[in-house]
Amino acid sequence: MQKSHFRSLLLLLFLNLLIKPLWLLGIDRAVQNTVGMQVYGLYYALFTFSMWMQLILDPGIHTYNNREIAQDHTTLSDYFSSFLPLKFILAIIYFVVTIIAGLVIGYRSYEVYLLAWVAVIQILSSLLLYLRSNLAGLHLFKTDSIFSVLDRTLMIVLCGLLLQRSIVHSPFKIEWFIYAQAVALGLSCIAAFIVVLSKSKFFRPSLKWEFFYSIIKKSYPFAILGILMTLYSRIDATMLERILPENEGSFQSGIYAQAYRILDAMNNIAFLFATILLPVFAGMIKRKEPLSDITNISFKMLIIPALVITVACFTFRAELMHLLYKNTTEYSANVFGYLIFTFLAICLVYIYGTMLTAGGNLKFLNWVSACGLIVNIILNFFLIPEYKALGAVFATLCTQALVSVAQLVYAHRQYKIHLLRYDILKYTVFAAFILASFFLGSILSINWVYAFMALIGLNITFAFLIGLLKINFFLGLLKRE
Repeated sequence: MQKSHFRSLLLLLFLNLLIKPLWLLGIDRAVQNTVGMQVYGLYYALFTFSMWMQLILDPGIHTYNNREIAQDHTTLSDYFSSFLPLKFILAIIYFVVTIIAGLVIGYRSYEVYLLAWVAVIQILSSLLLYLRSNLAGLHLFKTDSIFSVLDRTLMIVLCGLLLQRSIVHSPFKIEWFIYAQAVALGLSCIAAFIVVLSKSKFFRPSLKWEFFYSIIKKSYPFAILGILMTLYSRIDATMLERILPENEGSFQSGIYAQAYRILDAMNNIAFLFATILLPVFAGMIKRKEPLSDITNISFKMLIIPALVITVACFTFRAELMHLLYKNTTEYSANVFGYLIFTFLAICLVYIYGTMLTAGGNLKFLNWVSACGLIVNIILNFFLIPEYKALGAVFATLCTQALVSVAQLVYAHRQYKIHLLRYDILKYTVFAAFILASFFLGSILSINWVYAFMALIGLNITFAFLIGLLKINFFLGLLKRE
């Protein structure tokens, strides 16, 4: 990968490390602590339910658009003129279907009202992702980096003001949280539209039904993949809320939301790798360039810190949950501790799933994701009644592990990617060092915050010492070409 791509990735990481953890662990967490476990649990269940119909909202357009524009920048104007009207039509269909589906599974009055607004949030979020796919396809990664955090930045400002009782002389309501998200996303969409429009040679919106049909026919495998991945990774919260008795279901969904919030904060950062890797992989595969080097570099940059942070979070799971939330228990800490291990599997998917997507290996990806969804649903039905939120965690962990390993093995065979033997040895030594250091660190009588930070720093330093990470590589990124 060219240095410019990695520089863009570092900018993307910096902005998102600055904003998204503040949103999730600051504002979003504060909202849950303010409105309570059950109220937030209901909102979280509705939010995950609204994601089930993503196939309608995005029939593979985003990934297809990113991939095609990355391979031929001149297609921007034609696709932009045709896809935007289609997005509005799909948004209307999505909204209607979501409300009807909510009524069918038993949501009523107040729940349907919240679901309607959550659906609006999903529509605006999807529109912003589509607009950003144009920027990523054009390799305007720095501009895309700004839009990756603009909506969250606006949400932080709006929700931060609403949470201040000295400014708003009324108890905070979950509706305000939803309204603020809708406003922030709407403003971000307007700004992104203006930027994409400035990059397009022309913009003549038109409803070309034959063109729409041909594009959807080409892109539907991407859409199926997207909805399958969403379902097997997000269905747990809604199943918790629906399977368990009413109050218990909302409460357990709230516990799951607490744990998933930290995973989401980490996941949002890892997702940025996929955002940049997709167009890069697509271009390299089209030019028939070898993928081993870029894969090994991406693996090291993503998996090494992921492994360190995952073990750190598990080791200090109780301390982290008590720091972030009110009235946490050993049970909720264990829910978080085991759930966080899914982050490693998710990181593998962001590397190898992205590679297979860029190469058009959609049939394999869809079969694997379908198997993952089936496994997840079956495990949830058996585990949730007995183990509640912890059962949903085990179901997710098994599903993510199955999908990620299958993608890794297939990608290595398909693109002849090889890990050097001494790298495998280094990874083994590194993993052993992580486990030993955190075990020793957890039993020492020192402040857990100091131990947490010191052990992360120690293990990252050890990765440099044994040559898994190279300081010259990162210093080279800062130099002009």
